[in-house]
Amino acid sequence: TLLVPAFAVGRSQEIACTLNNHNFSKPVVMDGMALKTNKILRNNLECLKDSKAFLKTLDELTIVKNWKQRKKILDTPSVIIAPAGMMVGGLSSFYKEGVIMNEKNAISLVSFQVEGTPGRILLDKKMIRVNNKLKKIKGKFEHFNFSSHSGNKELLKMISGIKGNPTIVAVHGEEEQSVGFTKAIKKKYGYEAIAPRLGDKIEI
Repeated sequence: TLLVPAFAVGRSQEIACTLNNHNFSKPVVMDGMALKTNKILRNNLECLKDSKAFLKTLDELTIVKNWKQRKKILDTPSVIIAPAGMMVGGLSSFYKEGVIMNEKNAISLVSFQVEGTPGRILLDKKMIRVNNKLKKIKGKFEHFNFSSHSGNKELLKMISGIKGNPTIVAVHGEEEQSVGFTKAIKKKYGYEAIAPRLGDKIEI
């Protein structure tokens, strides 16, 4: 069994569609808030790039509806896609313990992992918290870069279109990259740019 912790909006659907597009033969299971996202997207198909692929994927997904089914799925070879992407709450935090402590199973991280989250601890230390204790994982572990964020070039291009003399605040990134990005902004445009640390307060 493979667990893929993924963000409920966008990433869960992207992973499911990717597997379906490659004719993945094993059952693909989806659970949690991602199912609510599926309903919203199904009602707004005009907003999707490839609605046919999305609908085909939904038709072939195994949808989890209750706890009895969840426990049964852990004993069934499959791919389980469940939020949260960093395993902070959500049903991925339930599945992780049943999956990663079995050497036949695996977890694939496909999202950015913030410092201090269970996903980041797994990424850095190959350990997972079970009953408030960190334990070395028995299953396999992989990290795939599915980032949908813009890179430096795209962000700098976007900033070039801002009028006036703005102050740019770089958040939601590693400290080293955020600081480097603010330096690039100051050098290229002369704007005030800040990379706050966790807990810093900024007056607007």
